[in-house]
Amino acid sequence: MSQFLVSPVPDVIAVSGDDIMLNCTAQGNPPPTIMWSINNTNGMISVIDNNNFNITFSNDSFSQTSVLRFSVAVDDQLRGNGVMYYCTASNDQGPAVDSNATLLTLAGEMRIA
Repeated sequence: MSQFLVSPVPDVIAVSGDDIMLNCTAQGNPPPTIMWSINNTNGMISVIDNNNFNITFSNDSFSQTSVLRFSVAVDDQLRGNGVMYYCTASNDQGPAVDSNATLLTLAGEMRIA
């Protein structure tokens, strides 16, 4: 059993051009590390080396928080409709744990509350 907790990452509804910020927090001892990846039609892709995304990290003695920022691009395979974003936390005390969010894009300015 994993020796840490990962906060849920909620699904996002957006339109093209919206700025998105996904937060992931993992708590444990030792503090887990967080990695972001995307599951799209090409399979799982790490976002660490992609210029379309900005990833920041902060930590204290028992947790790490990571924020993934990007702008929605409806026709983009990495930032478009139906793409699933995974926050994966791991440490040496147990197996990796995922939390994920799905991006749903809407046409035009229509939004669902």
